[in-house]
Amino acid sequence: MGWLDGISLTTGQMAAVLEMPMRTVIDWVERGVLVADLNPATGHGSRRLFSNQALLRAIVAKFLIGRMGIRKKKVKEWLDKMERDGVFLSPPREPVLVAEEEAGQLWINLQRIADETQGVLHGLA
Repeated sequence: MGWLDGISLTTGQMAAVLEMPMRTVIDWVERGVLVADLNPATGHGSRRLFSNQALLRAIVAKFLIGRMGIRKKKVKEWLDKMERDGVFLSPPREPVLVAEEEAGQLWINLQRIADETQGVLHGLA
């Protein structure tokens, strides 16, 4: 079982948790940085729904793009690899290697992010 199993967030709720405009969340979904994994919204009037794993991916994306200034295309590549490796299903306690480039390594403590996010999500309920 993963952390916060069973949650689902709309695009608006995702934007609120991330403290960013809803248009940015939509843009990131359209570029593949974020994934509406529970419901991708396939037509007019349908709603995107995001799981806890998608939320954790979004928080990491916000950090990498917003704080570190890394291009969305590169962030998407890294996040896709992390997702294939199952990192977002159950955040490990130890830091996770996000990327290894010529300039060095990038590590993130996903468990700490997941723990901090739980408090924010309880505030939405």
